[in-house]
Amino acid sequence: MNKLACITDKNNLYVDFVAVNENNEILFYVLKSGESLVHTNPPPVAVMIDGKPVLFGDEMMLKPKWNKTKSKWIESATADEIEAAKL
Repeated sequence: MNKLACITDKNNLYVDFVAVNENNEILFYVLKSGESLVHTNPPPVAVMIDGKPVLFGDEMMLKPKWNKTKSKWIESATADEIEAAKL
């Protein structure tokens, strides 16, 4: 059975989510240089509206970053970036 996992870049920033099979092989995606696979659910990310990221709630993230120590997504955007993305 397939399950979801996430791709992060060399700075641990969220790139996308992918499906992996029971052998943990990524389906329909090839990791690029510096990317890693993280076995976790995708973070709640901002929605793009007219080419601009928009945050609809406090749980959504503009620039999710995987914190390896705490094994959770954290927000890496600045306070100004977050404020500009709020409705």
